[in-house]
Amino acid sequence: MVRRSAMQLLTQLLENNPFMGSLDPVPYAQKIKELEEYLKSHIPATISEAKEAQKNELESSGEMDGESNEEIESAALAAAIAEAESNGNSDNLSQCELDFYSKVKALKFTSSA
Repeated sequence: MVRRSAMQLLTQLLENNPFMGSLDPVPYAQKIKELEEYLKSHIPATISEAKEAQKNELESSGEMDGESNEEIESAALAAAIAEAESNGNSDNLSQCELDFYSKVKALKFTSSA
């Protein structure tokens, strides 16, 4: 009985596939890029200031290169995401902070797809 039901389920899934061959990862990758760009451009001021200070420090010491810049950008984004997640359940968030938090949730969802 269980095998028969399992076969019926598989048959139904194959016959009524909602994706019909259109489950393409490209739109998901594009959406992830869009969300990451939004988040990078809307990083909270405190994190943005710390990011710029670190960049200036590395530039003044002559240690700034492409890899260092990428590491700083990634760390700033990770810090902003962590801060948004920790503050996400708070009732006293501004509209900007709520928008940022919703984009963080969208990024996590899209990345898991």
